[in-house]
Amino acid sequence: MSYLKRFYNLEIFFKGGDAALPDFKAGPKFTPDPKTAVIPFTFGKESLATLALCLELGLKPALVYCQEPVQPFEERYKLKKLAELKKQFNVDYYFVKHQPGLFRYGRAFGLKKSSEIGWGTQVTLLTLLMVPFIYALKARYLIFGNEYSNNEWKLREGWKVFPCADQTSAMTKSQNGLINLLTNGQSAVKSSLEPLEEINIFYLLHHRYPKLGRYQFSCSAELPLYRGSPWCHCCYKCVRMYLFAAAAGFDPRQLGFKKNLLDNPGLWQHYFGRKIKTGPQAELDFAFYLLHLKKNHSVCVLKFEKEKLPRLKNWPYYARYFSSLKPCFNLPLSYQKALLKIFREELSCFKKSFPHA
Repeated sequence: MSYLKRFYNLEIFFKGGDAALPDFKAGPKFTPDPKTAVIPFTFGKESLATLALCLELGLKPALVYCQEPVQPFEERYKLKKLAELKKQFNVDYYFVKHQPGLFRYGRAFGLKKSSEIGWGTQVTLLTLLMVPFIYALKARYLIFGNEYSNNEWKLREGWKVFPCADQTSAMTKSQNGLINLLTNGQSAVKSSLEPLEEINIFYLLHHRYPKLGRYQFSCSAELPLYRGSPWCHCCYKCVRMYLFAAAAGFDPRQLGFKKNLLDNPGLWQHYFGRKIKTGPQAELDFAFYLLHLKKNHSVCVLKFEKEKLPRLKNWPYYARYFSSLKPCFNLPLSYQKALLKIFREELSCFKKSFPHA
């Protein structure tokens, strides 16, 4: 087992960068449209921000919504909102009923105990599902919105653990190689948001593109949505997005929240308790720190001040880290300069909104 741990924890670097492609002899050929981009679309902040960036840069986005059967309470709501998006922004969309998703959580096997099998390769699976759309639309790009924190890892019982293993920069390169092979080198997988942290993406969406921000749906949707809102108000994604909204200076009610989720400590066991969920804790520390500086007196902020704040690094560290660009390797090269300019503008605005410590 110790040998396996060393093997799985290896970081492997290849000289020369991207994989070389074979000389294609067979397979369908098409002339890709350099402006067409396929976006696996969820209504989460990353896919909405990716759509917004494409529209600003003059790309032609095609949205593909794959409905997961373990998230049954989202389909009707999202299909209605997709029709609204098409009407308001003149974008095409497609719907896939993703029945293989029944294997997630072991439901296809009738397992009573929940399982995470399958989620670790979700983005790679989506990459494969997008191939027919790439061919049909002659798309040059398949674009994901992976944030920088996906590259961070922790040691858990000696194993190197990534929060989202196939959303790392290295895996995006591998997915790009996969699509290169399957499209005869005519299409590429790229990332639109790679040098940004999650809360930076949230701010970018709602500050720069508020008309698209109002469509955000980041709930796990494994429980019924609350009173017609896009949130169940009880999953960890709901509470995380509520926190980001309040910390970044946006009214959570404008996003569709009906309750103050910062007044219910029971929803925060993944932060104050022992539950393990994806997403870096440091980002929650930063968001709560912002609310502390803004004199927010919600129950959870008071709990943060008592239990967490005394053990944190000083404020300048968080302010600097969450207002700076991180390394990036997978931005679309033709649009990289324009994207970085947008990111710098929004990070500057975000930093100016910080209260003085």
